[in-house]
Amino acid sequence: MHASHHDTGAPVTITDDSDIAYGAIVRWAIALVVIIIAAEASMYLTEKLYISTRDAQNGQVRYPMADLPDTRLPPAPRLQNYGDPEGDLKELRDAEDAKLQGYQWVDRNNQLVRIPIARAMELTVQRGVSRATEDSSK
Repeated sequence: MHASHHDTGAPVTITDDSDIAYGAIVRWAIALVVIIIAAEASMYLTEKLYISTRDAQNGQVRYPMADLPDTRLPPAPRLQNYGDPEGDLKELRDAEDAKLQGYQWVDRNNQLVRIPIARAMELTVQRGVSRATEDSSK
């Protein structure tokens, strides 16, 4: 290697490229291409052998994990029954609608009542917003 190196800490300068190991670079590039091809081939084989196994009877794609029974339950306390999420959602919405559209005592001692939203808006327009409400919102 022809280089000039001084005790002053100056960088080394390469004057010719005879010391560059082109063979090592080419071997590294070939190895990288082989690894990429092997990874692609393994993904392709995995997809062909395991994921899209064809059912011999009707020719449809069969997914192995779909055949397992789904017996997993979330830890207690569970927020809904595991069997009918649509029915549970309907029950929840019906309960919410009953609260929004109906009259109900919230606190009888303090005379706090839940009323329908439409009626509450009418009363707010008629009576105006009280100063206490305005002060508490600031």
